[in-house]
Amino acid sequence: MMWITILEILAIITFIFLVGFLDIKSKMLIDIEKLIAEAEKINASGAKKMEYVVGNIYAALVPFAKTYFTKERIQSIAQAVFDRIRAYAENYIANK
Repeated sequence: MMWITILEILAIITFIFLVGFLDIKSKMLIDIEKLIAEAEKINASGAKKMEYVVGNIYAALVPFAKTYFTKERIQSIAQAVFDRIRAYAENYIANK
């Protein structure tokens, strides 16, 4: 009987952690899109623009999220978002 209670508590904690993680990631994706748009206005190299996006996202994270969302992971996510935006734009122009 005690094991069921412990398993229920672990399941609830896991669920709360997962919901929090997904919430952080979804907000991060929206923020990355906004920061990419801002970075495009900066007269700088692509690397500097990426640094701008990654730095702003990393600075906005709560401390416990920084253990999972490292700067390298954020850069990978930001690159994927940028690639998706670029593919959409290229597809839109090609089908115009």
